[in-house]
Amino acid sequence: MRKNNRLKEIEKYVSQEFSKHNLHWFDEYHVKLMWKLALKLNEIKKGNEEVIKLAVLLHDAARMKDPEHHDTIGAKESKKFLKKYGYSESIIKQVSHCIETHRCINKKPKTLEAKIISSADAMAHLKFLPILFWVPFRIKKMDIEDGIRWIRKKIDRDWKQKILLPEAKEMIKKEYQIASKILDQLQKIKE
Repeated sequence: MRKNNRLKEIEKYVSQEFSKHNLHWFDEYHVKLMWKLALKLNEIKKGNEEVIKLAVLLHDAARMKDPEHHDTIGAKESKKFLKKYGYSESIIKQVSHCIETHRCINKKPKTLEAKIISSADAMAHLKFLPILFWVPFRIKKMDIEDGIRWIRKKIDRDWKQKILLPEAKEMIKKEYQIASKILDQLQKIKE
């Protein structure tokens, strides 16, 4: 199977997985946005584009199985998955590292590609803020106040710990400031 065809097959698989769980919008608004942001960062930083594309597609593929540990589970599953598609051990190892470190919780990104993935993931959250409202209210079933605090903590963590490239911070600075103002206003409503 040619490289381009393999990538299209993987993209189709991921899209179908999200749709199965009625999360087609997640693929549309998070993965595709992250794809654009990661490739834009890669134009500047010059990482391995194939690794970046694969990591973008697969970084949240295990989210439906275990949202809290989808990074570690996804990294393990990506190894088997990419091996099935005939990718080299080098590519598999690099993609797995990107997936395992994209949340910057258990392990920190060490490679340029992993830093691009982590940064682009956080940037996508800030570019499309409504996606962050889904987790505390739909998944975690939080009340309004706890949900807003959760979102505030998330965007601040994304800004301080996940956006690892200065170019990425510059690209998303305005969105971070707007998101902060929106959350400040939401927190003041109760006061």
